[in-house]
Amino acid sequence: MTHEERQQMIVEVLAPASGGATDAGGIAARTLWSWERVAFHLTPLIGEAGFQSLYARAVHLALPQCSGLTAASPAQSLGSLFEKLQKELEQMDALDAARTSKLVLATFTELLSTLIGESLTSRVLHSAWNDKPNTISGKDFRK
Repeated sequence: MTHEERQQMIVEVLAPASGGATDAGGIAARTLWSWERVAFHLTPLIGEAGFQSLYARAVHLALPQCSGLTAASPAQSLGSLFEKLQKELEQMDALDAARTSKLVLATFTELLSTLIGESLTSRVLHSAWNDKPNTISGKDFRK
C-alpha cells in the first residue's frame, strides 16, 4: 500500500455515511471509531506501550499544523488518549476537526509503516477498517 493509498483509505474511513453527521462531533465519533479499531488490531503486535508511544509521536509531529490539538503523553491509557482527542476535535470547527483527524491518522500510519513495514501496515489497516458501520457514535465503540 502506498502513501497515497493509505491517505485515500483514511479519507474513506472518516467520511460520513449517507445522512451522517458532518459537524465536529460526527467527525470526532468517526475518528474515535477508527483509532479504537486500529488499537484493537495493532496492540497484539506492538503492545499497548508501543501503541501509546507511536500515537504520542504522531500527535507531536502533527501539533505545528493543528491548532486546538495538544500533546499526548505515552503514559496515558489508550482510553484517556482517545477521549482527549475526541474532546479536542469536538471543540474545533468541522473543517479543522477533519483536517486534524486526517493528519494525525496519516502521520501515525506513516510511522507505523516505517516500524513494521508496508505489507503488515496494510493488513492491519484493512482488518481494522474493513467493517466500517453505516452510522458511528463514539459511545458505541468505547471499551
